[in-house]
Amino acid sequence: MTQEKDKFSEALFWDCHLEPADYSKYPRLIVDRVVHRGNLDDWRLMKSLFGLEKIKEELLNIKSLNPRVLRAMSKLFDIPLSEFRAHKRLNGDMRFWWER
Repeated sequence: MTQEKDKFSEALFWDCHLEPADYSKYPRLIVDRVVHRGNLDDWRLMKSLFGLEKIKEELLNIKSLNPRVLRAMSKLFDIPLSEFRAHKRLNGDMRFWWER
């Protein structure tokens, strides 16, 4: 199965209908899916669409990242773990809002 030049792998968005025209509307969804399950072509497309600064911005604001992905993105972009929202959530107060 070959991947079209301007489309992400079908497996990344099996649960939603995402067309190339929608990419700019959902950058956080795309960054989240690509860093967790994307192949090299998906990474290249993401980088060409958003640029490294937008990818960093979205990564910092994603609520939940796999701990391995979190550490890898921290090293790749040279960002301290403490700046990631996902890291704060992992190490923060995990009680339900009504228990606080």
